[in-house]
Amino acid sequence: MQVEILEERLSSDGFQGSKGDRFTVPDEVGAAWCGHGWAKDIAGKVDTGDRNINPVIVNPKNLAHKSNLGGV
Repeated sequence: MQVEILEERLSSDGFQGSKGDRFTVPDEVGAAWCGHGWAKDIAGKVDTGDRNINPVIVNPKNLAHKSNLGGV
């Protein structure tokens, strides 16, 4: 999917760009970015979501983590 970055800076899924940059990303990455309002689909097939800038509180004491290390 070809997208145009809407954020001042975007670094996600191994890609880095700035506002106005256009490049091709995998469809699932582009769909996620568009859904978050971080980019727009140049072809117009995927809607651009509303960008959420509300603060989020993360309490590290309540987080769970699973490891795939297999007992290493």
